[in-house]
Amino acid sequence: MKKLFSIVFFLLVSALLFAQNKLVITVTDSTGQEKLQGVSIAIVKTKKGGTTDSSGRLILNNIPNGKQAISFSIIGYKAKTVDFVFPLDNPEVTIIMEKAEEEKMEEVIVSSSRTESRIENLPTKVEVLGAEEVSEEVGIKPGSIASLLGDVAGIQTQQTSAATGNTEMRVQGLPGKYTQILKDGMPLFGGYSGSFSI
Repeated sequence: MKKLFSIVFFLLVSALLFAQNKLVITVTDSTGQEKLQGVSIAIVKTKKGGTTDSSGRLILNNIPNGKQAISFSIIGYKAKTVDFVFPLDNPEVTIIMEKAEEEKMEEVIVSSSRTESRIENLPTKVEVLGAEEVSEEVGIKPGSIASLLGDVAGIQTQQTSAATGNTEMRVQGLPGKYTQILKDGMPLFGGYSGSFSI
């Protein structure tokens, strides 16, 4: 009988110790009393929690008995921690959050200067195709330099029409309309930007 009594007593005590509580939290703004969505709420000891929905509510389940600290945080508002002693008489609580003071940014000074160098004298990338490479490509497909230009770094060629054989050339990823081909310093294919027939 004594053994049975101790087992029943142990079960009752363990049930009381591991009793789980429910808390319904509504978070509002201190100025306009509007419901705050996206507030991060967490029980400090267990790290369990969640975020409030569009109505500013969150339901926390399985909260152990005793004193529990619950933290509240959202960008633009002061973070706060509130202590609750479970079980509560009323499982529905309203938390009011105050807006954080706006931090003033430091003054930024932007300055610029000029140099005496001219744009013509600035270093630019120049790649020379030798006679050997040109003759090799001419042997493969005479009268077309599209495949030859495709071997140059930073240039991509893409056939735009199967019927006419027009080819678009992209330099550094820009569309063909931003590319101009010159022959002896004179522009070629001026009316066909983006479709050069090269």
